[in-house]
Formats: sequence, C-alpha cells, structure tokens
Amino acid sequence: MVECGDEAVLVVILVTGISFPTPFLQVIAFICGLIVIILMIMALASTDWLMAAGWRQGLFIHCIGENAPTPLPFNQQAAPDCYQARDVAYIRAAAALCIITLITDVFATVLTGLGLKSKDHRTKYKYYRVAVYIMVLSFAPLKNFYHLFYHF
Repeated sequence: MVECGDEAVLVVILVTGISFPTPFLQVIAFICGLIVIILMIMALASTDWLMAAGWRQGLFIHCIGENAPTPLPFNQQAAPDCYQARDVAYIRAAAALCIITLITDVFATVLTGLGLKSKDHRTKYKYYRVAVYIMVLSFAPLKNFYHLFYHF
C-alpha cells in the first residue's frame, strides 16, 4: 500500500509513466502527442488569429475580403486578396514559438512511438524518459507565447 511519504513517488510515476508496468500511460502520451501535432498544424495554417469585418490575419498571410469596410486594420491599403503577413516582431515571435513547439512535439511523439514498439525494456524506458523531457521542453514555448501576448 501507499504510505504518507510515497505520494511524490506516485505522482512522478503517474506523470512521467517511466516506472509504470503497463504501456497504458505511454499510449495516452502518444495519442496526446498526435493530437498536439494536428492542433499545432491547424493553428499554424489558420488565418483567423486576428479578425475584423472583411479582414483576417494568420501567422503567415492576411486576407482582405471583397466587401471589406475601410479603413482596414493597421492602415493597410490593398485590393481584396491574400497577402504575406505583416512583418512585425510579435507575429514572427508567435510563429517561431509555434514552430518550435511543433518540431519538439513531433520528436517526442516519435520517441514515444519507438518506445512503444521496442521489446527491450532498457531501450523502451530510455525512449520514454527522453520523450517526457522533450514534451516538457515543447511546452516551454507555449508558456512564453502566453506571456508574450497576455502580459504586456
């Protein structure tokens, strides 16, 4: 049974999944990694980061609608179409942080998948351990992204 001082060990086992005897948590980590990859690709491809009537902007392009009322946001003077995003530091920083998160999460998810596939227990848990550290690392840019936009 779990004693009073064993809660911290139990939390580490449940969070990291490193010492858990079945691959249940590793499968959940793999599925969550796949979901994060899909969501990050959708976020990077979206043009709905900033929106106004007849105008929307993503991290890489902005689009002006046919019947967009003037004046357009940020004093833009352009015909209705899609153009490259404005070259502003906060947009580039947000794009860089999202790309870093996507790359690190892809790497961590691949390592988790290799750990699930491995038959050797030492190799399996090395993959899991490194994958957990990389997943924590992939969360860091999102934390910085939050502070970049919500703590001015």
